[in-house]
Amino acid sequence: TSKSGPIQPHVVLVQVSPPRRGYVSLGVSVSLYQDFIRSASLVIAEINPHIAEWEKAEIFPAKELFRKMGKLGFLGVNKPVEFGGQGLPMFDGDELLNFLKLADYCTVNDYEAKLICDRTGGTLEELAVLVEALVVTRGGEGSNIYTGGRRIDIPCVNPDALVDPTGCGDAYRAGLLYGLAENWDWGKTGRLASLMGSIKIAHRGGQNHRPTREEIASRYAAAFGGSLW
Repeated sequence: TSKSGPIQPHVVLVQVSPPRRGYVSLGVSVSLYQDFIRSASLVIAEINPHIAEWEKAEIFPAKELFRKMGKLGFLGVNKPVEFGGQGLPMFDGDELLNFLKLADYCTVNDYEAKLICDRTGGTLEELAVLVEALVVTRGGEGSNIYTGGRRIDIPCVNPDALVDPTGCGDAYRAGLLYGLAENWDWGKTGRLASLMGSIKIAHRGGQNHRPTREEIASRYAAAFGGSLW
């Protein structure tokens, strides 16, 4: 610490590999030496060997890497706000249960689902009773919708290409919101959500795709059969 408060070091590990440089910033962390050692080990084992390959393919597996970093305590996720962290997850089991009781629907990814179960001590089936529907996305494994005492398994739609996962969760939720607005059943709603995620991942950036209603309907019929609109 210093007179002005806790020091917030920023770890940046760089591999110099001509003619280009690859780098990753592991963000603000509490100044623990052990954190630095773990971060160096992760970069050496999981990032540096693949930089040339990722640059050639113009990709960066952010979701996979950030998940590993988060589990190791990086990115400030589990650090107090006063030490430069995000203060997440900051809610205990009782608070999370109260949030669910106040909500109609809950949508989480697989990591968040495990976190809620661990914090509350409940299973997904038990927690789903508190809302009209509990939706858990599982990346390439599809998604599950818990509603009315049953689980609806939604398959993943094969995308045209794996370009950029940024915004896939938002695209999935857009499909959910559309289905809710149209009073569709949860199976059809989940399938549209899955389709929207697959369309998004084939484009770089979060808003660089403009599918028409006709294209969406055609892709839905090809993936699942039946009419969408």
